[in-house]
Amino acid sequence: MTGFVFFGLAWAGWIYSTFIMEKTNPYRFPIAAYLLVTIILSVFKIRFLGLDISLATLFLLFISFLTFIKLPFWKLLYCTIGIFIVSSATAVFYLISLYDPVWIFIDQQILLSFLGACLAVLLFKEYKARIFFNYYWTYSRRYPLCDHFKKILH
Repeated sequence: MTGFVFFGLAWAGWIYSTFIMEKTNPYRFPIAAYLLVTIILSVFKIRFLGLDISLATLFLLFISFLTFIKLPFWKLLYCTIGIFIVSSATAVFYLISLYDPVWIFIDQQILLSFLGACLAVLLFKEYKARIFFNYYWTYSRRYPLCDHFKKILH
């Protein structure tokens, strides 16, 4: 996600959650706090195994892990199976794009985002689980692929 789009969406979300959302909403403070910390940490990066990783990425990944750890066993198993299903769909998508790239006439990131959003809606009933699943799925597929392709291309 480009910096302009990230900052625009993050600030819009923070302004909405801070000033427009009802004060009695229990998710108001956590959403505003997570967005503000993410915006602050987004300018800092660390280098790990040849990759530049944003501290905002690590922060949100840590929050998503904490959210999933607090789930009961059967919901955690369901989420794990859901992540496996979407990871398999991602692998199939990449295989199709390598085998026959003519079928991919729209940018891969847009198609993968659409695929992830659709599967999150189909697999998860709770809004909170959908958000954290999408975040975890996005960054769990992004960095291993970057590292793998970096080794192949160089």
